[in-house]
Parts: sequence; C-alpha cells; structure tokens
Amino acid sequence: MLTLVTLGESRLVLQIEDDYTRPALVISPSLDSTSSASPRLGESISKKRKLATSEDSKKVMEHFKNQACKMFARWMYDAGISFNGANYESFGPAIEAIGQHGPGMKPPTYHEVRVPLLNNEVEETNKIVEEHKKEWEKGAFFLESIDASDYSKIGEKILESMENCVKAVGENHVIKVVTDSAANNVKPGKMLMRMYPHIYWTPCAAHCIDLMLEGIFKIRKLKDTCSSAMALCGFIYARPGTVNMLRYFTKLKELLRPAKTRFATSCIMLGRLYLLKASLQKMFVSEEWIASKWSKENSGKRATATVLKISFWRNIAFALKVCGPLIKVLRIVDGETKPSMRYIYGAMERAKSVIVSSFESENEYKKAFEIIDHRWEVRGRLVPDTTIQNAIIDEIAVYKYATDSFSSEMAKRARKQLAPGEDLNWDDVCIALGDEEPL
Repeated sequence: MLTLVTLGESRLVLQIEDDYTRPALVISPSLDSTSSASPRLGESISKKRKLATSEDSKKVMEHFKNQACKMFARWMYDAGISFNGANYESFGPAIEAIGQHGPGMKPPTYHEVRVPLLNNEVEETNKIVEEHKKEWEKGAFFLESIDASDYSKIGEKILESMENCVKAVGENHVIKVVTDSAANNVKPGKMLMRMYPHIYWTPCAAHCIDLMLEGIFKIRKLKDTCSSAMALCGFIYARPGTVNMLRYFTKLKELLRPAKTRFATSCIMLGRLYLLKASLQKMFVSEEWIASKWSKENSGKRATATVLKISFWRNIAFALKVCGPLIKVLRIVDGETKPSMRYIYGAMERAKSVIVSSFESENEYKKAFEIIDHRWEVRGRLVPDTTIQNAIIDEIAVYKYATDSFSSEMAKRARKQLAPGEDLNWDDVCIALGDEEPL
C-alpha cells in the first residue's frame, strides 16, 4: 500500500507497507529551495530512516530464513531423513549453493540424483583417493564398505573380498587384516596369510572382549541371573501400566540402555537394575502393586519373587565386579577418537587388577579368570613354534637384565631414572609414544 502524507508545505512523506515490512519512511527532496527547515532536523530524519531500513531488512531476511528452514525440515520429515543429517559438513555448503542460485531453482530429478550426479560424485571421490594413495605406504585409509549380507557366512566369499581389497590397495601396502573371530572369518584369515606370507590376520579386540563376556555369562549362576533379569525387564516393559508404575517409583529412570555388543548390553542392564534396586523393591511391595491386576498374574508373581530374592542381587553384584572392568576396556578398544592399540594391554592389566581387588578370595573369581585368560593369553597359540617362543622370551630377558644394546651408555644413564623390567608399565609406554597422559 502506498500513502502520500503532507508535512507542512515543504515535504512529502512516501509511506510503504507490505506483508513483510513495517512502514518505512522515505523523505523526498524539499519542494521549496528557500525553505528555512533546520539542517539538524534533516540529519536526524535521515539517521532514523537508515536505522528503520536496516531493521526492516533484518526482519525480511529473518522471515525468509524461517520459511526456508521450515520447508527444508518438512522435506526431511517426508523423506525420513535422519536428524543427524543436519550435522554433516556437506549440509552447510549445499544450503549456501542453493542461496547463491536464488529464486527459481528447480530440484534435481530422481534420475539425476541416481545416475549422473552419483557418477560425478564417484569420480570426485576417486580423484581424492588418488591423492591419498601416496600415503598408503605410511598409514591407514578408508577404502570402501561392502554389503556382504548374502555371503557373510561363506568363508570362500569372505576370502575373495579380502583378496580383492589387497589387490586394490597393493599387497606391499597391506600388513594386517583384522576381523572378528567368528569361525567363518578365521578360516579366510588364515588362508590369506598362506597366500601372502607377509600379511598377518588378527581377530578384533572388541570381539575378543565380547567373547570373554559371553563366556562369563555362561557361568551357571550368572546365566540364570541374566535370564531372570531379562524376564523381569520384559514383564515390566510389556505392559504400559507397569511401565508407568516403574517410572513413578524410579523418577523416570529406565532399566534398558543400548550398548555396542550383545553381552555388554546384558552387563549394562544388570548395572541399571542394581542402581535402581531400592526403587524396584519399593515398587513391588507398594500398595499400588499389590492392588494391581498384574501382581496376581503368574508372571507378576515371578517378577516379585525375583526382585525380593537376595541371591538375585548378590549374583548381579558378582557380575558387575567381574564384567564392569571389561566393559571399560571394551569402550577403549571400540572407541573412535584415537587408535587404541597402545592402550589395550595396560587397560587389560588394570581391569584384571580391579577384579582381583574386588574379591576376598581367589576362588571367587578363578573361573572368570580362566575364561578371560583363555581369550587373552594366546601367545602360545599365536606362535606355536617352541624355538620362536624361546627367542621371544630371550628378548624379554635382554631388556630386563640390560644386556646387548641395553648395556649402552645411553641405556645406563636411563637406568638411573627407570629400573628395567620393574617400574615400567603400559602407561609409560603410552607417554613414550607421544600421549601426554594415558587413558
């Protein structure tokens, strides 16, 4: 809407209103060159005009941004795109490119995204890989992800995939292949070592720890306790009424929390139960529970008996004492922030020390330690040749007693600060490798 407003005899004000801005004043030149209006008044009006224009511009831009974000979010909801997509580094440049195009941009078609644009992106990625191939001799690089769902249990197919990757990178650039220790991966790993004698196959450390947890949970009392705990959680979460009652007594705390591996999830579930022990016991002896229809069901009676059983909580405490330290090691080796190889042995030694200190008698944790050592102490199986085993032990003695190269003047000076084979631990190794402090 345009409106002409007369101010005295010398000035006209043009008032503009639309859907996006509040009224802005634009002052026309003086109609009378001999007007005696104060210059200060003109300057004041000019400043106000600029200020109003700047504020209006900000509001217009804010309006357009809100509209754009609203429509983009609606598209994400329609397409089922994860909210985490907004955290990708490529998201910002994409929005900026759309803004630079301006109004009238048509979105890419299904075919364009599926074929030509995808092919272009593959070419760009290959160019980046070509630059990084020069670094393959120096370190690691993500090459590709393969969907092996159809043949993940077939050893020959797994071996074929491994061999293709080795050929793609170049056998001289590969020193180790790491998989989990499932039977369908062990055989291909050993066959690959026979094909390429300089390449070593090793099982994944995280999977080894998960197998330790699996073995520990096969101990009879822990197996029964874990089954009872899962039945208890299943009973509570299968009924909206019991879930609401649980949240009331636990102040909205939940029993289940996800973890990266199956048996780590079991341990964390037991930890949550133990943390909420008092609240659960209070819930299952409350008037609300006794008066409810669920307390009269057979499954409800079993749940009540489980929560009020002393041995149930005692066995959970045992499981947490044994498995808790292993979960901490699992978090280290399965972390993504930094390479964890240098921390594994020190972390495992600390975990075993914590387990020992948690019990009064060796007999209490002896069986669990047998399971842990079966998976961890594999030097004899890794190097079955007794001659090589003896050579390894001799190297340890050379270091411990400071012979050969350890008898040099530099090593002798170091002995004044560090006694060989006594005070050195894995934390010292971490620091020596460049970390300011170990995990």
